[in-house]
Amino acid sequence: MISVKSVLFLNFGAALAFALLGTLSVYSGMLLPADKYRNVPMFDAAERAAMEEAEPSRERAQAMIYFDRARELSRARSAETERYLADVRLICFTAAILFAMSGIGLLLGRGGGNLAE
Repeated sequence: MISVKSVLFLNFGAALAFALLGTLSVYSGMLLPADKYRNVPMFDAAERAAMEEAEPSRERAQAMIYFDRARELSRARSAETERYLADVRLICFTAAILFAMSGIGLLLGRGGGNLAE
């Protein structure tokens, strides 16, 4: 027999677990740097070295294009990470609310006893 207590424990335990996971995703989002479009220092130093080169050439122009692309990829990765964390937050908090509502509904609907009754 499955008792109401075990189902309540499952519902509220799952709600707590999802709420904790959602809270951790909020915390990890706060740990991301605030300036998501910052330049990577390695790219800046290499770009300055390429700009200070005495003889402008086709390779230098090609290097500038690659540095710009690398910056764009860095920005895209940061934006993608933020969207992923927002999706995780939404799913976790929604699941936590649904499990908690299920537990509350079980408490209000069946005062006690077994579910098999």
